[in-house]
Amino acid sequence: DLQTYLIQLNRADLAQLEVSATFQGTILALEGFVPTFEARQALIALAQTAPGATSVTAVGLLLRLPDMYVVQEGDTLWDITYRLYGDMEMMPVLVDANRAVMPSPGELSVGMKLKVPPSK
Repeated sequence: DLQTYLIQLNRADLAQLEVSATFQGTILALEGFVPTFEARQALIALAQTAPGATSVTAVGLLLRLPDMYVVQEGDTLWDITYRLYGDMEMMPVLVDANRAVMPSPGELSVGMKLKVPPSK
């Protein structure tokens, strides 16, 4: 059970996601939706440590970005872009979508709500 395994690893945040795992022999197949690239990478890494798994396939583990991202203490635009997309080429798209609340890329403040455009 993936959810139980994730809770045992102190990742209740990942256990709450709409994700399932099934063994195909010794290959663990992940399917479902994750809200960020960062969550997808963490799930894959943890699944690789699951007992009995020799490898992981995540073809069915899809990214479903949130509509908004709330800036947290210590966030930078680089961090947010990587966390959400895993693709730094998306930074200009993120900046363009948020010009109304963020006059320049360096002007982030805690609690600021950023629109999250879809990935390419």
